[in-house]
Amino acid sequence: MIRGSDLLALLAERHKSDVFVPECKNGPTQIKTARQLRLDAWAMPRSWVPLRFFGYEIKVSRSDFLKDDKIPAYLPLCTDLYVACQRNLIQPEELPAEIGLLWASDNASRFFTKRKAVHRNISPPIELFAYILMCRTKIKCELGPIDRMEHYKRMLQERKDLGRSICKAMNREISDRVKGAELRADEAEAKALQLQNVERAFKELGFDPSSVGGYYNIRSRLRSALSLKIPETIALAHKAIDQIKETRESATEACDETEAG
Repeated sequence: MIRGSDLLALLAERHKSDVFVPECKNGPTQIKTARQLRLDAWAMPRSWVPLRFFGYEIKVSRSDFLKDDKIPAYLPLCTDLYVACQRNLIQPEELPAEIGLLWASDNASRFFTKRKAVHRNISPPIELFAYILMCRTKIKCELGPIDRMEHYKRMLQERKDLGRSICKAMNREISDRVKGAELRADEAEAKALQLQNVERAFKELGFDPSSVGGYYNIRSRLRSALSLKIPETIALAHKAIDQIKETRESATEACDETEAG
């Protein structure tokens, strides 16, 4: 025979990732009132959208079910209300239409949904929440005095490590930029020297780039200067060649006269 504890364990497994409260009341434990109810289990999934509350009433005998007239009263405490029992103990048509029915397998290893509960939008059950917080919940301080100090030390060390890594990265970036600037300065200096050599060569050809205007004017003047100098240079070259020839002929004649005498 399946026991109530077996069914409760199945429900706890069903909601192992949720807020699960067995023997959940809707009022203070010390004060019993006519409005006080006790669900065999109440669960709230850890999700805000949608916000849902599941209520469960466990039945292990036929007589217990037949004499219990409080089941519909649990509806205001949950968006989805179920009755859980062993197979064939209760039939769906014996329950109000909005209440679901879960049948346990013969070995109590799993539930079968015989009828799904009707989901209803309800106002959160404030009194039930208050009962859970005040009577069933223990607020834990995640960080004690010593743990808090260790936590702050770890935070400080992490920030120091982060600062060091940022400084190293910045130093590398600055070093790379300085090397790039030095390289560009060397290239600029080399180009300036080349321009000085070019300017000196132009001046030797009778052309001063600093005395003219823009690019097109410089180009025109340069072409003109080169066209004037080239013929003159060629003529000088021819004259030099003629002088070399004359010198060579004179030297040959002198040698011949010496040998004849």
